[in-house]
Amino acid sequence: MRKLLFTILGNILFYLSSIAQCSIVSDSSGVIENFTSTDSVSYSVSVSGSASFVTFSASTLCGFTFPAITAPWSGNSGAVGTVTYTFSAPVNSLKFFVANAGSMGGITPEIFTFSTNSSIPGLTVDSGTCSPWTVSGNQITSPSILDGVSSIVTVSSVTSFTSLIIESGINSDLSGGSLYGLCNSSADIAVEVQEYSFRNKLIVYPNPTNGIISINLGDAYQTVMVSLTDLSGRLVLSKTYNESQLLNLKIEEPGGVYILTIKTDDKKAIIRLINE
Repeated sequence: MRKLLFTILGNILFYLSSIAQCSIVSDSSGVIENFTSTDSVSYSVSVSGSASFVTFSASTLCGFTFPAITAPWSGNSGAVGTVTYTFSAPVNSLKFFVANAGSMGGITPEIFTFSTNSSIPGLTVDSGTCSPWTVSGNQITSPSILDGVSSIVTVSSVTSFTSLIIESGINSDLSGGSLYGLCNSSADIAVEVQEYSFRNKLIVYPNPTNGIISINLGDAYQTVMVSLTDLSGRLVLSKTYNESQLLNLKIEEPGGVYILTIKTDDKKAIIRLINE
């Protein structure tokens, strides 16, 4: 009796923790935070093929609840549906919600293929209270369960990415199709968003260089600090500029790879520089 009680309590706690794992954000655009909610990236979503945006009733499958919100849908025409998430800054990993995979009133496993604009991602699947999903490289297949399943997929990449692409729907029947969402507070953001935005404005040329480089900051800043180190961490150059947008540097060092750091106000950018 005692063992049975512990088993029941364990199942209840597992069920509750599964539901609490993912606060879903969706729609055609939005914001997703990092683990500690101290930084965030914005995202936009595009769809093609059989995919579209829909609003269905809330559903609970496998201990996971997907709310009644507008979300990307893979479609159920038997054709490939592609959904692409584009992020405002690079991320290393995140949690992704797949809802209602399979077939309402039937048993139809669905296949999902994940890719990024950097490398082939690794995938792990939390199947909640349902049978495990099959994971093969960057592809997952839902289990054969009547009325469909939902899951949380952790997508991780050895190199950071700004686009996540999901293809599905090739084996979906007219009662199938899946909804997608992102789990908030799950993003491992590769760099601070402010730093990434500042870095994208900079123009450093030429790179590789013969010792003379020009830097366009994109805007004028009151104080700009520039430093150059070699790969051992030795400081080889340090300069401070005032009220500047256009900077010129002369590198009087042997050929090799150097790290250029530019700081201004509360912004920072780090650039790999080749001196020939």
